[in-house]
Amino acid sequence: MRLSDNVAQSSLGRRIVSARVYERSAHHLLRATAETAIAARPDVWRVIAGTGGARKACIALPGRGKRDGARVIDFHHVPGALIELFDVYAKTVQEDISHADKRDLKAAIGDIIAAADADRTGEATGESNP
Repeated sequence: MRLSDNVAQSSLGRRIVSARVYERSAHHLLRATAETAIAARPDVWRVIAGTGGARKACIALPGRGKRDGARVIDFHHVPGALIELFDVYAKTVQEDISHADKRDLKAAIGDIIAAADADRTGEATGESNP
């Protein structure tokens, strides 16, 4: 999954990065509501098995409530206080993500963790990563 250039800072000091597919879908569904709910408590949502730590947040949509609302696929990386928003979809459109999507999420999360670890290692040694 490719990341976009959209990086935001939440009021709680967490950095939020949005994938392109999330940006396209969120524009239509719930953007600010989802980001606020996830940034406030990123660790409360259910972890999706086989993804390396991605979570599925259930967000209420106007007129539908949380149960029939939207699902946001995200990852919260604690050391950098980073929240990566991968995808969002209405529950009526898709119940669960596919095995291929889980595999892609696991690879993307592995890349995020490796990059964060490399950044931290560079900071600890005084080196900078371009």
